[in-house]
Order: sequence, then C-alpha cells, then structure tokens
Amino acid sequence: MLISSEELHSIIRTGAHPAPVVLDVRWKLGQVDGRANYDDGHIPSAIFVDLDHDLADRPVIGGARHPLPHPETWATTLRRWGLDNDSRVVVYDDMGGTVAARAWWMLRWAGLRTVKILDGGWQSWTRNRYPVAVGPGNPVWPGTFQFVGPAMPVAQIADVERWTEHGTLLDARLPGRYTGKTGAQVDRRIGHIPGAKNMPALDLVHEDMTFLPPEEIRAKLAARGINGPEDAKEVATYCGSGVNATQVIFAMELAGLPGATLYPGSWSEWGSDRARPAETGV
Repeated sequence: MLISSEELHSIIRTGAHPAPVVLDVRWKLGQVDGRANYDDGHIPSAIFVDLDHDLADRPVIGGARHPLPHPETWATTLRRWGLDNDSRVVVYDDMGGTVAARAWWMLRWAGLRTVKILDGGWQSWTRNRYPVAVGPGNPVWPGTFQFVGPAMPVAQIADVERWTEHGTLLDARLPGRYTGKTGAQVDRRIGHIPGAKNMPALDLVHEDMTFLPPEEIRAKLAARGINGPEDAKEVATYCGSGVNATQVIFAMELAGLPGATLYPGSWSEWGSDRARPAETGV
C-alpha cells in the first residue's frame, strides 16, 4: 500500500518494466491551480492530476464540494492517463497523503488493484535530492481501462442519517472544524454530524508526513471504539468534501482494518441543508 521514495527512485532509475504510472496530486484548499507546482518540479514521468477537475465532478449548489464523477467519466480520465486494468499506480502529494488517498480510493473504487501511496510524498522525494523534472510533462499513450467497480463502499446522505445506530461515524477534519471553533471561512455551517467522533487524518502521519506504523494507527482507532475488523466494517468516514476522509480509510486498511465506507458528500453536503442537525464542541 505504501512505497518509499527510495523504492520508487530505484524503479524509475533502473527502468523496471512494467513501469508504474505515477500521479502527482498536489493540491491545497483555496489554491486555484496546482499545476504551477507541477510545472516548477515533479517526479520524472509523473502525470499532473487536478483534484477539482479530475478527481471530482462539478459541484452543485447545496451539494458536495467534491462529488464523485460518473464512473464512465472517471474511466475516460484513467484512459487519458494511459491506464489499463492491470496497471500499477503510485500517487503522491505534499499534504501527508490526504489528497493522494483520494486518488488511491478512487482508483480502487474503479477496480484497480495495485495502487500505492508514496510514503512521505513530495517532501520525501526532494529531501533525498532525487531527480526532478520541470515543465508540462510528456504526452502519454491512451490506455484501455474499463470501470469494473464500484469496488469500495459508498454511503449516501440517507445512510449517514442513521449510521450511528449500528456503527461508528468518523470525522476526519482538524479538531477546530469538528468542534466548530474554526471553519466558518470554508464551511457553510460550523460543527459536525451528530454522533460523529473526531479522527483527524493528519493525526495518522508523522511530522515528516510518513504514515504511522500499523500498531499506532490501531491504537488511535481503538480509542474511538474500533477494536477489530468487524468494527472496521461498520465505520463510515467523512470530512469537509470527501478528501481527508479517504486518508482515514487508507490508514485503516494499512493497519489491517479494511472495509470502511466513504461518505463522499461529507460536511459540504450535510451542512448545506440547515434542516439537518449539527453539533458543536466535543
């Protein structure tokens, strides 16, 4: 599930075949276009991926900020990146895996099996002073990918309304947005879905943006009542718009706790309807 920068550099340097497709998904909330970062420097052979346009459908008023694209639209995007159904993929970002996990989840959702996140992301690559390419990148030969999912569970808003009656709902946002102390500049409303427990996605990585070891991830989840595989299958995750929540799912699977469900609409959908309840504080 993870690949180190040392491993990826060795694969690229030796020209191993088949080479993995490398996706650069660097993005920050409020940033208009991440392509400038890509053009300034990226891992050789990496393809630029835009969260807002490639990893999401167009948002609608009163709905999710990053809704999932239609499966065939997503398959077309994957073919444009040169992917086949047996392709190996490595994704990276500079946000501790939060955006890379969205790409990982969506690739798995579509049916791809071999998808890895670069542990430590862009920071790890540059810290090791590995080669960097600049400019717009090179064209790729279209692939033949066909959507064979959905291979990852998805919750709709009606499911989330009753989720805590049988399972655990995890909010992957930072504590300030969960409690309502912050977030007014980003969210239509402050607070969180009633009954949700806060599991900040960034608590699952070290300061150098590499993931915590499985035992530490399991300990953090156990503190929130998730004590094994059966509990994990009853977990749904959300965040602001369905991005950070995928990092929690990735970390759970990394820790041997697969099967969690993503609520893609997340708080951007739930909070847009003032008739739906919201809680503040812890």
